[in-house]
Amino acid sequence: MALTKDILGLGRTKSGELSVAQRSAIIYAHQAGATQSKLVLDFRCSRRTIYNTLKRFKEHNTVKSLPRTGRPRIFSDRTRHLLFILARRHPFWSYKTLSCAIPG
Repeated sequence: MALTKDILGLGRTKSGELSVAQRSAIIYAHQAGATQSKLVLDFRCSRRTIYNTLKRFKEHNTVKSLPRTGRPRIFSDRTRHLLFILARRHPFWSYKTLSCAIPG
């Protein structure tokens, strides 16, 4: 069974999660008879990650991430960084003034 390096895990998502392709490859390899120890070495992730991936697929029958709780972020990372810089440069500006200074 030959898996390419782009699937094997050298490229994780920004949040550190496994991609859908990586999860699919883990499940396929496990169903083909690979042990969890072999999967740990191949995908360069922890045994707990492999275990949780297989468990989630068994319980939910999907490789997608489950929805998370909490409110979604209002600003992007770039806008948050710009707000931080403006607040540091102008410490006495109100929040309303800062939000008006943000483009877009």
